[in-house]
Parts: sequence; structure tokens; C-alpha cells
Amino acid sequence: MFTDIEAAIEECRYRAETEATGKKTKRYLSIVQKNHGFMEVVETGWARRMNLPIMYSVGCDRYHTVLPEVR
Repeated sequence: MFTDIEAAIEECRYRAETEATGKKTKRYLSIVQKNHGFMEVVETGWARRMNLPIMYSVGCDRYHTVLPEVR
């Protein structure tokens, strides 16, 4: 759980690059908003199935980000 968006983006990018699952070479992770202003890094597919509000996605990292200065 995070309260700082910059730290959450950094963790999301790090985990997407370093963690591999099965035969997949890349994980698509997102930052979702939880209750009381907390954020959590989860897999994008799971977040979409659970209909959670996605604040940031690694899949769109090269083209769009909520904080361009954090690159």
C-alpha cells in the first residue's frame, strides 16, 4: 500500500521489469486507488475484472503517464 504516487509508480515500474510470471516475459501492472487515499500495485487484468479505478498503468508507460516528470 502506498500513499505517495511517485513511490507507487517507481515500484510498479520496478516490479514490471524484474518479476516474470510463467512464460510471460512482461507483466502489465497498474496502480489502483483503494479506500482512504491508499494506492496498491496490482496486475492490470485483475484490476479490470474487479472494476477498480486504475490511476496508472505500466502498459501505457511509454506513451502516457500521470506524472511525466517522474520518468
